[in-house]
Amino acid sequence: MPYDLPDLLEAMAPRPVLVLTHEWDRETVLMDMDKAVGAAQHAFPKNTLDFMVLPTYNHFVPDVQEVRPV
Repeated sequence: MPYDLPDLLEAMAPRPVLVLTHEWDRETVLMDMDKAVGAAQHAFPKNTLDFMVLPTYNHFVPDVQEVRPV
């Protein structure tokens, strides 16, 4: 996870953004991701910044690979 993730997310606002992470990810600490998304939330209109925690290790299972409607 980049240390400036809140800034990166804020730069994407007001466009809809979906942040995906995994419960067991050796590259990212789940609590840090949660804090980063929370810190950037103020820059987004209601319901345009989504944060999803997948109950897997760091890979994308087929159902997650499907396009999610905005």
